Amino acid sequence: MELGKILSKAFDTTFKHKYLWLLSFLAIIGGVASETQFNFNFQFPSELFSNTPPDTIQDIFDTISSNIYSYIPIIIIVLLILLLISIALLIIGLIAKAGQIDSFLQIDQNKSSGFYPAMSSGKHYAWRIFLLRLIYGISCFVSILILIPLIIITFLFFFITIPLTIIYFGILSILLKNTEILIIKNNLGIIEAIKQSWHLTCQHWKDILFLWLVNFGIQIGISIVFFFFGIIIFIFSVFLAIIFGVLVMSTELSFVIPILIFLAIFIILIAIAISLIIGSILHTFFTGYWTFGINSLLPKKTNK
Repeated sequence: MELGKILSKAFDTTFKHKYLWLLSFLAIIGGVASETQFNFNFQFPSELFSNTPPDTIQDIFDTISSNIYSYIPIIIIVLLILLLISIALLIIGLIAKAGQIDSFLQIDQNKSSGFYPAMSSGKHYAWRIFLLRLIYGISCFVSILILIPLIIITFLFFFITIPLTIIYFGILSILLKNTEILIIKNNLGIIEAIKQSWHLTCQHWKDILFLWLVNFGIQIGISIVFFFFGIIIFIFSVFLAIIFGVLVMSTELSFVIPILIFLAIFIILIAIAISLIIGSILHTFFTGYWTFGINSLLPKKTNK
């Protein structure tokens, strides 16, 4: 396995085939960009609460109980809409995730690919990827239920049990990613893909460990860069907030406050957009890096 060649190919592919960014974006908003991604946000209408701050906890419950029933139909409708949107985004994300892996496999064989062919191909594997991730999620949940009491009981040996727990979940994550690649590369069923993923991991554990360590190192390096970049943005934001505060307090012009609010919202939206773009690019690179790396360990002949 030529690591330098794999890194270079992943980097070149990421910026040459920009449609892969869109597939990453769809995977991110669908919640399937990584093994642990999960996003959910919901707020109750502010009208449920009194304009006057309640004096006691009992007042809070009385206020909620006296208003909640009138909002039940609205809440149900909103929850159903959110559920339908979440399901739609999940399906699109699964298709995009599978299509992106298939695109990298096609590119690795010097075959042409594109957004629409990737989405079309992803439809054939989306259901299997979903079931695989469901099995993975259940496995992690059951493992947590078993490991937490074990760690508590053996708390004196936490310096052993906690690293072993991290290694265990790391192996599960590697098996998941390898299984997804095998499902798509060889058009396998879930059970057979898991078996081959385990065999591949055991057979090439040194190469895969090295691949993972480099992947982890790059992510740590990027995280450090973004951490310091985030500090700079935070300082700049505080500086702007102070300036806006001074402007608001020093002027009696009523139109200034709406302008400042609009500007703040605009900056937040720009920041979110930039974050999604950068996240899509990074996800594309890391998916390509891992796919190219694992594909280099597999036999060149495929059954697809």
